[in-house]
Amino acid sequence: MRTRICCALGVVMMAAGDLWAEEPVAPLLPPPADVASGPCESKRCVDAVITPIEPTRGVFLEGPNPPPEDWLCHSNPDICGPICDFWFGAEYLSWRLPKGALPPLITTGPAASGGILGEPGTRVLVGGERLAESDFPGGRFTAGMWLDYEQHFGLEGNYFFLPERSHEFTAESPGGELEDVIARPFFNVSTGLPEARTVPFAGFEDGTLRVWAGVSLQGGEVNFLCNWSCGGPCAWRIDWLAGVRYLQLTDELFIRESAVDPLDDTRFIVHDAFDSRTHFIGGQLGVRGECYRGRLFARGHAKVALGLSHYDVDIFGTTVSVSADGLTSTTDLGGLLALSSNSFDHDGDDFAYVPELGLQVGLRICEYCSFTVGYSFLYWSNVARVGDQIDPSINPSLVPVGLPPGIDPTQRPRFILRDTDFWAHGLSVGVQVQY
Repeated sequence: MRTRICCALGVVMMAAGDLWAEEPVAPLLPPPADVASGPCESKRCVDAVITPIEPTRGVFLEGPNPPPEDWLCHSNPDICGPICDFWFGAEYLSWRLPKGALPPLITTGPAASGGILGEPGTRVLVGGERLAESDFPGGRFTAGMWLDYEQHFGLEGNYFFLPERSHEFTAESPGGELEDVIARPFFNVSTGLPEARTVPFAGFEDGTLRVWAGVSLQGGEVNFLCNWSCGGPCAWRIDWLAGVRYLQLTDELFIRESAVDPLDDTRFIVHDAFDSRTHFIGGQLGVRGECYRGRLFARGHAKVALGLSHYDVDIFGTTVSVSADGLTSTTDLGGLLALSSNSFDHDGDDFAYVPELGLQVGLRICEYCSFTVGYSFLYWSNVARVGDQIDPSINPSLVPVGLPPGIDPTQRPRFILRDTDFWAHGLSVGVQVQY
């Protein structure tokens, strides 16, 4: 037994001696400094090669005087434009619209002339181009975004408006023998001669007359942008445009005349209302170019839209008689220029085209904001102006009050849709935010 125990202890001691004699494993240590800058020669060192990644967008340098190009331009030459993913713009517009032609609506002259056109001393107070303002202030809003990182494809839309500007003419005439008269001229189809109805009507008193006209314009578009050619992130670019355009021109004329019958103090109120609206919608193609010089930039565009002009002309006339106590009233269809023969709604459609040219220069005043000044010219081939829808030839037998009754069956005035061309142009001043 003692012999077996001694043998076992000897075997254990021999095994422990072998383990103790082995070289201990060195701990993991960072590679020496010389290895970090060159290839490793030790078997315990792993050669790690670090390749720096070039930034694809310019980096804004913090500091007192960062170079402008570091926040204006991409460092990646494949990106076609300055640093920008989204943009929003707001502009003040000062545009000029053509004056709408009107037939002679109000005349004045000696009592012997009766205000009839062609008589000695008769002159036009309202008519021709006297009633329309030509300078229109307004606004335009633009928003856009790039659809890919390289700025090769994008979307942009804008909306502009020129609020209604109006012109008003008012006159009062007590009636009786006056040195001068105020009258509403027309052409009598029954006699084939020019005539006029005085204000107030013959034999009436307390005549008043008010003429009001207003014009407004608005529109918008949405375009898909596709880059055609590019000179790098801060040189130049040319883009194709394809989209949809909408325009609306509103042209209105309102005439209100009143007079009192001295026999029973009944007041007659005559209304002539003409409302013409032209809507355009069509597809659009165009091209836009931009160039950059540091903080300065310039862009120009040429577009043409092809589509339909839809005309909606509303003509309505009434004559209201109100008793002296104001308790009873009656309404007859027809005024003077708006009678039963041409009243109610009229519409129509016609092919139209709308080209536009624009130029804009700007200064990028900080990383996210730019100041712009521009000029635009817009042409519209077919619109319905309200003055062109007025027929000054009337049949007195259709007039409810103020003219001798007749039996002539001729239906005049009549409605004939007449269209003309239209243009708008002017300057813009605005700001643009991009990020």
